[in-house]
Amino acid sequence: GIISSASAKNKAQLLKDFIAHNPDVSRKLDGALPFPAGGKGLSASLIPVRPLNRTYGNRFVLVGDTAGLADPLTYEGIGYALESGSLAAETIVSAFKQNDLSENTLSSYQNSWLKNIYADNIKYAQKLAGIMYGHELSNKLGNVLVELAMEDSEIRHALGQILNRKE
Repeated sequence: GIISSASAKNKAQLLKDFIAHNPDVSRKLDGALPFPAGGKGLSASLIPVRPLNRTYGNRFVLVGDTAGLADPLTYEGIGYALESGSLAAETIVSAFKQNDLSENTLSSYQNSWLKNIYADNIKYAQKLAGIMYGHELSNKLGNVLVELAMEDSEIRHALGQILNRKE
């Protein structure tokens, strides 16, 4: 992804410029055609706050923030991009060995990230984001929660468990 204050149109130009001025990237993408997304060859949008319902199809899987794998509290996504990329690679290697890149075979990728990324991480961050950002009182609740945690070791421990995504 590209993080910038530029508009979506300017981000697309930034990406084109980056490709044009980086020989390794240009070589790897030589002859590649943009994959139309919503009728556009290149597009930019906000970082997602929840995973997509479906991150696979015939001959493709989606990883990282393209799949909606970003932390809903911090909007960090590099860690999930690397982990989902690794899970995608395992799935794709297995699919190649079976000579089957169908959506049925590639659906195992979604099961992998649901188990390894969502269940252990994003699920809990979504719950906490709902508390922190979900309504008018969220700032007050956040402040009270921090104050209580500073005063009470049990609350501090419980908050630590939530932030570390442990039940």
